[in-house]
Formats: sequence, structure tokens, C-alpha cells
Amino acid sequence: MLATCAEFCEVSTLNTLSNELEDTTKVSEYDELGMLQKKLIKHKDTGILSNSYMYKRRSANSIFVSKFIEKETIKYGFTIVNINYGIDGLDF
Repeated sequence: MLATCAEFCEVSTLNTLSNELEDTTKVSEYDELGMLQKKLIKHKDTGILSNSYMYKRRSANSIFVSKFIEKETIKYGFTIVNINYGIDGLDF
């Protein structure tokens, strides 16, 4: 939290403000190669919406991953939606 007014710079005041503010955050998770794996919006510690991604591979047991999304899983509340994307082929 950034406090720009001198009266908000005491630790007790900052803690009080922090507890009063709505705590809604967006988290984006990436793998080692910088590819987006998951996006999550949560309020306090409760997940509101999440999107998870699986990327297209050359074959079922291949370690080579492309930048094309093969499957997206969307979760909100108790609802889960799976979306499968298709492409003709991967030419590397």
C-alpha cells in the first residue's frame, strides 16, 4: 500500500486501512518459458473466477509445447466450463 499523506504513515493507521479496504486481486501464473498457465480473480481468500490453459503439443507424449492453446478451463462459483480449441497441425 502506498501512503502519500503524512497522517497515513503510521503503521497502526496503515493496518486499519488495509483491513477496511476491499481485498480483490488478480493473479497471473506463468511457467518457466513465460507462457500463461492460469489467471485467477479472488476476493479476500475466495476464488471468484479462474482460467487455466493447456497448450498444444506435437504429440500426446511429446515434451515440445507450442504457443497455441489447446484447452481452456473456466471456473466461476460451482460452474466449470471446458473449451477445446483445434488447429490443423503444428509445423515446427
